[in-house]
Amino acid sequence: MTQGVMSTGASFTEVEGLLKEIMKSGYARIDNDPVTGVVTYHFDELS
Repeated sequence: MTQGVMSTGASFTEVEGLLKEIMKSGYARIDNDPVTGVVTYHFDELS
């Protein structure tokens, strides 16, 4: 989420809301890094 805020200048709340909408639409999935526990978002269509 921090990367989204830094890249767009949007607030944490705005970025979080957009990411949730994108996930609900099926365009992204959420995961956790097994080593650090950091939340990650995967956009499979973009990879």
